Amino acid sequence: MIAGCLAALLLCAALPAGAEIVGRSGDEFIHRYIAPNGQEIYFTSWEEEPPLEFKDVNGDGAEDIVIVTAIGASNAVYAFWVWDGEQYAWAMENCPDYGLYNYGLTEDGRVVSRANNGYAGALFSAEIYGWDGPRLKLLRKMVSDNNAWLDMTEGMMTEYTELERLRIRLWDYTGTASDLEEPVWEKLVPLEDMSADMFNEIEERLTEGLDGQQ
Repeated sequence: MIAGCLAALLLCAALPAGAEIVGRSGDEFIHRYIAPNGQEIYFTSWEEEPPLEFKDVNGDGAEDIVIVTAIGASNAVYAFWVWDGEQYAWAMENCPDYGLYNYGLTEDGRVVSRANNGYAGALFSAEIYGWDGPRLKLLRKMVSDNNAWLDMTEGMMTEYTELERLRIRLWDYTGTASDLEEPVWEKLVPLEDMSADMFNEIEERLTEGLDGQQ
């Protein structure tokens, strides 16, 4: 998965960005890119020369615009503009502000965002998106982080964090609004138990039951 993302990034980086810096927003650069149809696309990026590529990300046969907005040691962050038949539409309205991490495309037309947050990938966040017209919509989210809890005693609040045990939680966004806040699955896993079999179980949980969901 990571090797494929890095290969895609290298291919993307080999293409000319075709964007110019028109300002700054904090530590980010504000870019203007003139698309092949003459449309002006404005975006922010941590990169002075953000890599850009054309790729069909929603499976409709038309090439869309994919721009890298940040590049780190383990992660690259992407944003999509999808061709809607007339122009390139911002596809990220329902995504987190940071964009998509190390994105991948599934055979059934979904988009997977996966951030490596440490421990050789044992700490991570992952989201699966479907499509609502030209815009992405969140279907699933999974987060693996250090197990932590708060303890209240005699008016004092203490936060505890276990460095050797992970808390993995899964949220599903394909049901009703009242179901969205609580995880649908949760597991505490000792860090030493994060084997290939455990990663496979996590992956199965992330995608389980999504067949037929758009």
